Amino acid sequence: MKKIYDLVGIGIGPFNLGLAALAQSHTNLKCLFFDKKTVFNWHINMILPGTRLQVPFHADLVTLADPKSDYSFLAYLKAKRRLFRFTIREGQFPLRWEYNDYCKWVVEQLNTLRFGYSCEDISYDHQRACYRVKVRQGALKRTRIYWSRRLVIGVGTVPSVPDFIDPTMPGVFHSENYLENKHDLLSGHTITIVGSGQSAAEIFNELLDLKPETPRQIFWYTRSARFYPMDYTKFSLEMTSPDYIDHFFKLSVATKRSILENQNGLYKGINAALIETIYDKLYERSLDRPGRNNVHLCPNVSLKGTKPLAGGLNAPFSIMKQKRILNMALTDLF
Repeated sequence: MKKIYDLVGIGIGPFNLGLAALAQSHTNLKCLFFDKKTVFNWHINMILPGTRLQVPFHADLVTLADPKSDYSFLAYLKAKRRLFRFTIREGQFPLRWEYNDYCKWVVEQLNTLRFGYSCEDISYDHQRACYRVKVRQGALKRTRIYWSRRLVIGVGTVPSVPDFIDPTMPGVFHSENYLENKHDLLSGHTITIVGSGQSAAEIFNELLDLKPETPRQIFWYTRSARFYPMDYTKFSLEMTSPDYIDHFFKLSVATKRSILENQNGLYKGINAALIETIYDKLYERSLDRPGRNNVHLCPNVSLKGTKPLAGGLNAPFSIMKQKRILNMALTDLF
């Protein structure tokens, strides 16, 4: 009979990578993890200078589950000879590039990870009481079958783009592809950011560091009433604890849905420190260039459509928008 694994994971992002690291500490567990990417990288196109995680370093891959793990962020710092410098900085939040490097450091130590393998099919064999997982290596036609008692899907999220936007239009892309498009983006006359989350704020913040006349205009649109901060208060953070999760799991589906509808502030919004940084930069601009504004913050605006105008990448897009509740309350503050 074919070998049956205790666990097979599909996708190797931080979640399944943490699971693989914890499983490696238990030699009696037989595990494999597959990812269609050939190498590990975590949001590589959004690792901007100075950007940090939204959670402290001890919320790494393993520490909260196994504080003695050899794969903790502190173990990584010690191995890289940066433990004292990180401590001296008195900062809890690792840099994004540092977190990505930490994950790669863990990847190099695990023998259960298989990159370059895409999952083709999953079915359940009732007779064997296990999953049948079909994977393909790269572009090869050859496939292999693996059997597992448990299956963990950790493929991550897919970038969300409205259906009415043609992603093939020049100069239109998701923030997931920001850095690889940054050079072409800066050659345009106008840059428009749509959305009010952390990624949008980080891009906007970086654009503010450019010379005031480059680009000529920056617009930041969001359908939210304002640019909300992420809720990082202590009682709210209790809702990430194991005790609360156990409580939430026992609730009815309807109750869960009602609770989740009111929890956007826990994971949607902008880091409060970044909001302060952006405000300070805008204030300095208002002193340096009074009456000459090229930055526009536009809440209460819902994007309805786009179309390219003559001139290609250097021409602005026509943006069809619908005002909601209030006018663009922050547009002319700076």
